Amino acid sequence: MMKHTSVLSALLLGASIAVGANASPANAITTAICQVTDVTYTSGSNDISATACRGELETDSTAWPYNNDVTGNGDPLLSKLNTLFGTSYNWTLVRKDEASGNQGVFDGFDDAKTGTWSSNSISGPFAISLKAGTGFSVYLFENITQAVTNGKWSTVGILNNGGKQPNLSHLSLFTAQLPTQPVPEPITMLGLGVGTVGLGVLKRKYGKKEAKAKVAV
Repeated sequence: MMKHTSVLSALLLGASIAVGANASPANAITTAICQVTDVTYTSGSNDISATACRGELETDSTAWPYNNDVTGNGDPLLSKLNTLFGTSYNWTLVRKDEASGNQGVFDGFDDAKTGTWSSNSISGPFAISLKAGTGFSVYLFENITQAVTNGKWSTVGILNNGGKQPNLSHLSLFTAQLPTQPVPEPITMLGLGVGTVGLGVLKRKYGKKEAKAKVAV
């Protein structure tokens, strides 16, 4: 019995280590992991959580070999959003705002750990990235059924090198659209029309021949 108990304990310990390893991404500064509740949008009196999040991602790491999440044109994150979330959207950077700028995306104060964000009306998928300390987390919002204009944010999903929740450095807002489907060229549509007409003619002709054959019999 003692032997079986020892084996079971070892298995449980191994399982717990495995879970812990999976819960802490290799590129994280510490064990901080983002939660979909870190960033929300407002719907009436409700705070709607993100669909998914990725982070904490540490800049200049093996997993994120860049010195920032967002530069002037939105890259590198702009080009990596589909890879991070397994989506196939056409992404656009709306704005990157520094904490001291208060330019409309968020109205938190300097050195704040929580605050609110606002934007022009958003009607489709969007993403918000929070950069703080040497890391960042990014939050995806999908299945939007109303116009979204504001919400809340917190850097609780990011830890600084001292293992504490850092103050916000900047917040970036991205919006997305589904790739447009190619419209068939006129010549292609004409070909399809001709083919359909041709099939109709053959069907009528074949029907007449079959009717004559029955009469002859």
